[in-house]
Amino acid sequence: MSGLKALALVFRELQFDERKKIILAAHTDTSGDVTYNFELSEMRAQNVLYLLTGEKDNWTAVCYGKQKVEDYQQVLTWVFTSRRWPCNPQGIDNSWGPNTEHATENFINYYNTEYARPNGLDEFENPSALMRTIRNDGQKRWPEELWGAVFELYGEEMAKALSMPRAQFEELRQGMGASPGGKFLYETKKYVACGESFPIDDAEKSNYRSQSNRRVEILFFDETEALAEEDFICPAERGRTHTEAECPLWNDWHFIPLYIDPNDLNAVAYHLKFRYFDRVLKAAADVPTGVTIHAYVGANEISSRQSYSGGVFTVVVQFPTNAQAQADANNVRFEFRTANQWIYTENDGATPTIVNRTPDQIAALTPVERWKYYDLPAEWSSANWRCTVNNQINDFAEHMKTRTTAGAPIIINLDDIVLTAADGSQIITDRAGTADGKDATGVIPPLSVTDNPNANPPQFASRVRILFVDPADNRLKVHYPISSGTDQAQHTSSIIRFQANAAGNAMNFIKDPPGGTRVVVFCHEFYDVTAKRTVHTDAAFDPARGHILGARRAVLTDPDVHYKKVILQTDATPVVHNPIIGDFDVHYLHGGGCDGTNQISYLVVYWCTYVTLDTNPTNGPAGGNTEAPTDGEIAKFLSTGMMNSMKHWNKKEYEFIDNAAAAAHIIRPFYFFEGNEAFKLVPPAAPAAPLDFDTVAHAATMFASAAFTTALQTARGGRPKSVLFITEEGKGSWMRSYRAANTPFTIMRVRMKTCEDDTGRFPAANLPSGAGFPFAEFGDSGQYGCLAMAHEIGHATGQVDDYTEDLRSGGHTYSCPSFSQFGQLADGSWLKDGNGDHDHTNFHQRVQSSDPYVPKHDDKTMMDKNGPIRMRHVWRFAHWLSEGGPSAGSPNKPLQGFLNDVQFKVKAPHPNPVLEYFRTDTDNVNPWSCSTSARLTVLAGPPERTMNAYLWRSLDETRRGKRAAGANAGQDVDYKAILVVRPLLSVSFVNVGANVWATGDMDDWLSVLTGYFTKVQNLLHDKFMLSGGGGDLDPTLIHFLPGFDIYPSGGAPPHNHYNYRVVVRRDNTAFSRAGDTLTLGVSNALVRELFNYLFNKPAASAAFAAADFAWIRTWFSGAGVANAAFNVVEV
Repeated sequence: MSGLKALALVFRELQFDERKKIILAAHTDTSGDVTYNFELSEMRAQNVLYLLTGEKDNWTAVCYGKQKVEDYQQVLTWVFTSRRWPCNPQGIDNSWGPNTEHATENFINYYNTEYARPNGLDEFENPSALMRTIRNDGQKRWPEELWGAVFELYGEEMAKALSMPRAQFEELRQGMGASPGGKFLYETKKYVACGESFPIDDAEKSNYRSQSNRRVEILFFDETEALAEEDFICPAERGRTHTEAECPLWNDWHFIPLYIDPNDLNAVAYHLKFRYFDRVLKAAADVPTGVTIHAYVGANEISSRQSYSGGVFTVVVQFPTNAQAQADANNVRFEFRTANQWIYTENDGATPTIVNRTPDQIAALTPVERWKYYDLPAEWSSANWRCTVNNQINDFAEHMKTRTTAGAPIIINLDDIVLTAADGSQIITDRAGTADGKDATGVIPPLSVTDNPNANPPQFASRVRILFVDPADNRLKVHYPISSGTDQAQHTSSIIRFQANAAGNAMNFIKDPPGGTRVVVFCHEFYDVTAKRTVHTDAAFDPARGHILGARRAVLTDPDVHYKKVILQTDATPVVHNPIIGDFDVHYLHGGGCDGTNQISYLVVYWCTYVTLDTNPTNGPAGGNTEAPTDGEIAKFLSTGMMNSMKHWNKKEYEFIDNAAAAAHIIRPFYFFEGNEAFKLVPPAAPAAPLDFDTVAHAATMFASAAFTTALQTARGGRPKSVLFITEEGKGSWMRSYRAANTPFTIMRVRMKTCEDDTGRFPAANLPSGAGFPFAEFGDSGQYGCLAMAHEIGHATGQVDDYTEDLRSGGHTYSCPSFSQFGQLADGSWLKDGNGDHDHTNFHQRVQSSDPYVPKHDDKTMMDKNGPIRMRHVWRFAHWLSEGGPSAGSPNKPLQGFLNDVQFKVKAPHPNPVLEYFRTDTDNVNPWSCSTSARLTVLAGPPERTMNAYLWRSLDETRRGKRAAGANAGQDVDYKAILVVRPLLSVSFVNVGANVWATGDMDDWLSVLTGYFTKVQNLLHDKFMLSGGGGDLDPTLIHFLPGFDIYPSGGAPPHNHYNYRVVVRRDNTAFSRAGDTLTLGVSNALVRELFNYLFNKPAASAAFAAADFAWIRTWFSGAGVANAAFNVVEV
């Protein structure tokens, strides 16, 4: 390569990477004095410097000052060869002779006619005088104006080599030496003169003439990697040669020579940056060097080379000719292949590097060690990829139409996602809300980017939502790109649209997902995001159809890491839900989190719904409680309602951990609720009959109506579980959480206020505890309000009410605990348990689980008053995991491959110390029933006195209490079980003459009696416990609670499932007993006498002691219960 092309290549290389800076290093051979050689090398450096910077006058002065005849003989020879001007000196002999003289004269004349005149430049005005000047010069030196002509020709040659107009080349030259912003490493040190130091040819010889040693080197640096200018100190002595150790350039620590390629003259540089999420660093990072990128035009690979700096791969594509570069520069496609290459990050302070590991080596790693390795694509292509340049997203091919720079590279996110079927097919469609997913034309709709819900028919863009593992705390969360501001803004940001390519067509491509993405939710299905990528062998892979190579695959319910359980009210897995309710999915997601010590997996409880206006609103006056909700209020349930409900259900941050060992594997439950906004139900206009859903029959009619069918056909995003109707404040909220009569959806109806905390709904004065909303507890973040919507969703996810029965089922309104499960309902039917076969003889088969929890001490829980959830609401999932996730009667346990028979316990992390709870699979696992019950004999009699006892082996965080008595007063106590002791009383209120019982009077009497059990301080309420026997029942809290059933005066109870019949006369009748009937008057003193009688205490007794409950201790310590010696002690 000629020197001029080498200089042109300097400009080209600086175009490739604007971060590069240069410095010149000039050298001589050893054929002269050392000091002189330093001066000579400096002139050589200046010569090249001025050619690069376009400083014509300085360059001609340097050339004139030290010229020899041989110097312009070389110039004349080059001009003769390159331009075919008749200026051949017939050799380079440093001698002025006729050939050189004639060649010089022809050069002057041809420069005028062939170059200066056509290009509008100054001509030599008097060629003859110019020749006389040379002839008369004793050294036969060319005048400076002749060297100026050479300067012009050199510039023209360099522009030609770069295939650019001269004017453009001159702009490059001006930028080269600009200050500031030039291309030199140091503004004040553009070159160094090395003299004869550092020869490259026969370094040991002195007085040695060498063309190789007479050189000017142009050295390229990354400006961020070079020495600071003040540290760049060149030795000042010129009476000796310099050594490498003292040189700032040639010291091995400072400079590694990498030579530029002559083939780069026709090359085009492209700047690519590959990004990925580094799980160890917990941040996005640049792919390090180590990947080899290949360039293609069509099927043909084009020669290329690459460099790497600052996270940017500069790929120089070396086109054979400038014409081909002009034709194909915008059509280049890049690809790379990796073979067992991974990005490895040792710890959060390490620099990621690319390492080689075989699949077997990776498979042998523990989950914690595996976490440190990032999977590079086995094969990657830029075709169809959506990329970013200067924050602008576009197709890769579109970005290629504009030249990139190192400061504004094409950024490729290797974590971008493509949804695939299990076989890898990227052919994904949207779905309507119909059972088969088809629209009104009978076609499954394609992906769409058009969003116009007010069109006719409405148009909805295809969308996904993303669940990711937050690297900050390893919690599964919904991705909200906008994480502050209004709920609506946050929610809207979480609805991720598919990308549209440059042609405006929807792409199966999700751009820039958050780090830690674990699941993409599309059409209410879960697509797992793990270490799987798209490859060319995937089913139906075809780049011509827009398919992507090397993207991260989101695989539909990937069986390698995912087990899905669909729960309906007919499902035979009662441990997961109450058998009469529930319409939700349970997703076990294996892996996805790591806290540096433990692998973390996730259990997602998923419920989804359409949200629409009540189809039969009252449409009352504005401001009243019958005013219909507005569109804005309905939309609020999609955002605020779902977000608040999830916050309520997830705030506790429970964990499932190994009961037997240190927690090497943690499973974290996550409740995910979402409304599908791509649904528009337009009820028929009057006078057509309104749609209604108040009864199962009406709901079936509505679902079969033309209006609802049309809404389903035009809906997008798949078919959810439920339809949520928003109604006016005057109507109540409820959840029909089962698909009655095979209806296609469950139904929820809620009032407008239920999507936000309604802290005034239950005044503190009306709560047994005397404390109202909002409130904080157990170190949980923030406070709990009253959220009815979250309560109703609880039913959808299999939860029963925690209400203590209040007798309303019998037609009364008394707010006292009943045992109506034993009685007949107002409509004449019998209340049955979840299995539908309750014979009403065993109280422990009852539906409710509230008796041990709700009265007084825990009266604001989610399934009672819409507050926080409890461990009892999630432990059933832990038990399901422990069993391996089987269906009843099936030996198949699909979770065992993930969990290896680990037995899980529930951990509540926020209380201090933490609370944990475990039940073996031999315990009674139904969370809605107690594990053991019996009728206990308080006194053998006669007459016999009895109460019923029900043992719950459930630990709840509210069961942590303080010891109030004895040497351990003030210490925390965590109960392992709760024993509910209940006298069941069938009560009849008898009028006496004019003394008539009003409903409020009856309620007051029942409340007084109940208060002795649950309210009077230091009497019975949570005062005693059973302890000392060891095992999983030590200690057990004794909780006393009455149960009431009402029967008409003069009649008889409709059953015999009571301990006593109680007749309360509206007078002062003294307390008496006849058989199983207790009779008394209305006074409070008589109520207290009745209360004491139930416990075999004297009528005037004012206190209880542990000895009063020997009858409880005896039963509890016996076989079939604790089978160990327990004592009753004061808490």
